[in-house]
Amino acid sequence: MDIKQTEDRIVREFGIFEDWTEKYKHLIKLGDKLDPLPPEDH
Repeated sequence: MDIKQTEDRIVREFGIFEDWTEKYKHLIKLGDKLDPLPPEDH
C-alpha cells in the first residue's frame, strides 16, 4: 500500500466521526491495540 492509499484509508476511517472527541476516542482505542514499547525504547 502506498502513502496515498494509506492516507485515503485513514481519512475514510476517521471520516465516519462527526465530532472531534469521537475521533480522539477512536485514536485512543487504536493505540490501546498496539503492543507496548520495549523498555529499551522508553
